[in-house]
Amino acid sequence: MPHRDLTRLLGRCLAFDLDPSDLHRLRTQLLSSPDLWQELTDFATHEALVHALERRLHARGLLPSQFLPGEAAAFAPDGQLRTAAAALSKRREVLGEQLREIIKPLNRIGIQPIILKGARSLLTGEPDWRYLRDFDLLIPDQADAAFAEFVA
Repeated sequence: MPHRDLTRLLGRCLAFDLDPSDLHRLRTQLLSSPDLWQELTDFATHEALVHALERRLHARGLLPSQFLPGEAAAFAPDGQLRTAAAALSKRREVLGEQLREIIKPLNRIGIQPIILKGARSLLTGEPDWRYLRDFDLLIPDQADAAFAEFVA
């Protein structure tokens, strides 16, 4: 599927509001091809939206595995999507632990950093699909002390 079409499909999957006819068309399209699941999962992973995609499709009852009994669900075409979303959840868990390990020594010396953007989502859990590559911390008027704590 061309990139533009994948972008459009991902947008439809993540849309906040779909009327029943759009939902039916989306379900029909998603169930039309196991290859489409692979392409959509790869694209959503590349765009750092795989967890959001999995959550939205699950909430709408659009995952084939939701309709299959027991072990058969493990072989549904959305299996890679579920696996990729679980990997992001695990990554966020590890990053959250690392962030807390950065905050501890700062708190020990009386610095309470302001946690911003994606780093904040690690501590609050919302949104749980947020992807991040770094931690944004604001340390007003105490940057030198914070820096010294980590290089000492």
